[in-house]
Amino acid sequence: MIKNPDRKTRIEEILTTRNCNLSHQLTLLIQAEETVSRIALAKKT
Repeated sequence: MIKNPDRKTRIEEILTTRNCNLSHQLTLLIQAEETVSRIALAKKT
């Protein structure tokens, strides 16, 4: 393991932003699924 604080900080920042993007995408996916199921329910009735 290279002991370079700058590199470590940069990697941590990248990981943090990636995690934010992932959770945002997950939220969008869940919202989309809810919308689809609502439309499906509306069509059934």
